[in-house]
This record gives sequence, structure tokens and C-alpha cells, in this order.
Amino acid sequence: MEAVIAEGWSEFFVAGAGALAALAGLVFVALSINMTRILASVGLANRAGEALLLLVGALIQSMLCLVPHQPAFWLGMELLAIGLLLWVFASIIEVRNFSRLREQPLASKLSGFLCSQIATLSYMVAGGMLLAGMAGGLYWLVPGIVFCIFTGVYIAWILLVEILR
Repeated sequence: MEAVIAEGWSEFFVAGAGALAALAGLVFVALSINMTRILASVGLANRAGEALLLLVGALIQSMLCLVPHQPAFWLGMELLAIGLLLWVFASIIEVRNFSRLREQPLASKLSGFLCSQIATLSYMVAGGMLLAGMAGGLYWLVPGIVFCIFTGVYIAWILLVEILR
């Protein structure tokens, strides 16, 4: 089966790749500006690493979807593999942070965990559906990319603004 990227999808993935690259750059700038404070704060370096992981992972996913004439099977394999890797690493970071951030409210800890889970699991669903020959699998990339952008903006805000309070 030929790749299932329709005209409208290519525009979505180009826009997503641009936004994700810009946000990843913003997180890098925030890290370089406030490195001392970030390292002194419990769990913040892990959160920054997770944000970069999710943003770069979503960027790679978007770029893979733009490869011309790629068979849907291979795109599904790539999305599934990258989603699985992102899920494993993001889950490890979240579990470590959960135990380190004892004084933080439960809602705060759960929000980061849920955002990373929704993002990474949606990539795996998209990949699995494409492997099964279902073109609708691409729709599952939308929440993944949206949650990665949300997480990236949230962490960038913390690293640039909240850390100075």
C-alpha cells in the first residue's frame, strides 16, 4: 500500500515540524540561560530533558510523515518504534520525578505524566493502525503532536519565567 499522506496532511506536518523545532530551540535557550538554577532545582532538569525528548520525537515523527512515496507499512513501523522509545524514556523520567517531588501536589505530578502518556501512546496507536492498513491512523498523531507542543510550551515557560520567581 502506498503512503496515505493526503494534501492536507502535508501542510499539517510541515507546520508541526516548524513549531516543534522552534519550541525545542526555545527550551535549549532556556537551559543555557538558567542552567545554574535548573540544576539546583529538584526534578527540573529531568522535566527539561523530557520536554526536549517529546519535542524532538514529535519533530522526527512529523518529518517521517513527509517522506514522499513511503509505504504505509514502513511509516507505521517507524511511528510505532519511535513512539515506543519515547514512551519508555518519558515514563522513566516521570517515575523518577514522581518520587523526587514529594512536596508537589499530586495534580501537578499527574499532569506531566498524563501529557507524556497521551503523546507517546497516540504515536503507537497511529503506527499500529497504519501497519494494519488503516489510513485513519494518521489522525492519532494529532493529539500526540498537540500534547508535545503543550508540554514544550509549559516547560519553556517554567524554565524562562517561573524559575526566576
